[in-house]
Amino acid sequence: MTNDKTLPLILFPGLAADANIFVPQKIAFPQLIVPPWPTPVSNETLDAYAGRIAEDLRVHGPCVVGGASFGGMMALHVAQHLDARAVLLIGSIASPDELPLYGRMARPLKTLVGWLPIRMLQWLAAPLAITLFRRIAPFSWGLVQQFRGSDPAVFKWSLARILDWRHQPEFDCPVFTSTAIVIGRCRFGTLNPTRSSKAAAT
Repeated sequence: MTNDKTLPLILFPGLAADANIFVPQKIAFPQLIVPPWPTPVSNETLDAYAGRIAEDLRVHGPCVVGGASFGGMMALHVAQHLDARAVLLIGSIASPDELPLYGRMARPLKTLVGWLPIRMLQWLAAPLAITLFRRIAPFSWGLVQQFRGSDPAVFKWSLARILDWRHQPEFDCPVFTSTAIVIGRCRFGTLNPTRSSKAAAT
C-alpha cells in the first residue's frame, strides 16, 4: 500500500503558466509533477482537455491533485479521471458559483477572446519585465513574466474556459483550499490553509 507521504503530488500552474511557478515546491516535494499544457483542440471542452491530460498521469496511480488559479479549476476536472485522494486549490475556486462578480459579468465577452492580440500584448509588456520593476512590484513582475512566457493558443483557450465554466465536476475525494503569496518569478511563498470542504460530489 502506498504511504500517503510518498503519494505523487500533481500541480497545475495558473493561466498558461509553466513549471517555474512551483520551483520551491519541487524542492520541498521531490514527488511533485507539473504537467505541461497541451495545445488545445478547436472548441475543446474543459472536461475533454482534462481527460487528455489524465491519460498521461494515470500511470502514477493514487495521487494528490492541485493547482493555482486556473490550474485549480483544471485539477478539479482532472481529478475525475484519476485515483485522486485529495484536491488542493491554491488561490482558486471550487465551483462556478464562486467565480468573482467581474468574471461572471465578463461571460458575454467570451466570443471576443479569440480576437485578443496576445502576441502583441506580450511584446508590449516587455518593459515591465525589467529588473527594476521586479524590485518595485515583485508580484506584478511575476505575473508579467508568466504572461510573456505563455502560449497564446493555450492562454486564449484557458481564458474562454474560465468564462464559460458552468459544470462542477464530481468525485469522491476531499477538496482543500489555500491561499498563496507569489514572490519574485511567480514563486509561491508560504501556503496558508483557510478551510477544507467536503467532496464536490454529494
